[in-house]
Amino acid sequence: DALSQLVGAGISTNHYGEHVSVSNWYSTPEFVEASSNTLDLLCRSRDVELSRRTLAALSDPMKWLFLDTETTGLNGGTGTYAFLIGLAWWDSGGLQVEQLFMRDFHEEHSILHELSARLAERPVLVTFNGKSFDWPLLENRFTMTRAIKTPKLAAHLDLLHPSRALWKLRLGSVRLVELERHVLDAPRLGWHRDEDVLSAMIPQHYFDYIRGGPAEPLAAVIRHNQMDLRGLAAILARIEGLLA
Repeated sequence: DALSQLVGAGISTNHYGEHVSVSNWYSTPEFVEASSNTLDLLCRSRDVELSRRTLAALSDPMKWLFLDTETTGLNGGTGTYAFLIGLAWWDSGGLQVEQLFMRDFHEEHSILHELSARLAERPVLVTFNGKSFDWPLLENRFTMTRAIKTPKLAAHLDLLHPSRALWKLRLGSVRLVELERHVLDAPRLGWHRDEDVLSAMIPQHYFDYIRGGPAEPLAAVIRHNQMDLRGLAAILARIEGLLA
C-alpha cells in the first residue's frame, strides 16, 4: 500500500493476521555497554532485593529492548490504542530498529503477538517515561485482547528519572527532543528533526489515515518514532559517559 511504499515496509503475517513491519539498522548511536558503577546507580532504590534483581537483569545488554509507542491518545486510558510500537536493540555495533504498525484496529492482536515474541527474547525493557505511560498502556491492551498473555519483564529501566536528576535544573525541560538538542551531539550522530511531526498531532494523523486520508503524515510519524528510539539509546550512552 502507499504507506508501505513510502517507508520501505513489508507486510508481516502471524496466526492473528497481518500488520506493517518496518526494519532499519543504524550505525549511530553506537553500541555502549554500561559499566557496573553506572548500572548500580541506575538500579538503586529503597527495595534492596528489587535493586539486586534489576542489576542482575541489566548485566547483559543483548537482552535489552528499547521501546517507544505512538498512540491514539496522549492521556492513556482503556480506549487508547498503541497503533505503532517501536522497538530497538543493539546489533552489530549499532542499533536495529523494528516498528510494528497496525493499519486498522483489527490488526492490534497481530502487533501485540509480535511484541510478546520480542520480549521473550529480550525481556529487559528500556524506555523514556515508559513506566508511567507506554508499558501500563500496553499491559492494558494485552489484557483487553483476552487471548495474548501479558509478557513478564526481567527489568524495566526508565531513563526519564535519571535524566531529570542529571539535567532538569540546567535545562528545565527534559523532553527527549530537548535532550537531543542540548545534551547530545546530533550532527555527529547524523540526524535532525527539521521537519518533525508535532506529538500533539499524531493521534489525529492516524485517525485521518484509517478514514482514507493521505499516507504522508503517517510516514512522518514513523520517522518521528525512529528518531525517538535512536535518541533513547543515545541518551543511555550519554548517561553512561557521565556516571562512569
